Amino acid sequence: GEDFQEQIGMPDEENMRHWSHHQSSDTVDDPVFRAAMRGYDAVSFVFGLEVTWSLIQQRRQEEDEKQALKELEAAQELGCVIEELDEGRCEKSNEE
Repeated sequence: GEDFQEQIGMPDEENMRHWSHHQSSDTVDDPVFRAAMRGYDAVSFVFGLEVTWSLIQQRRQEEDEKQALKELEAAQELGCVIEELDEGRCEKSNEE
């Protein structure tokens, strides 16, 4: 909505750009906070960071996938280097 930005994934505590941003307490997903602020306009802006088991699992899966991709890229790079070395040996063997 216009009065808030939803949280993006499960950001680190330091990454407030991806936290939820609320321009009033009405859009905050915390019923206790909303009830406590009812009738008051003392809060002009709220940051929210939701941490749930499903978000933790999703983040772990994303991190595991990133790590697997890095390992795959490293293995492919190593495979190319080995292939280049093998080709170099073959060329030297053929020249002899």
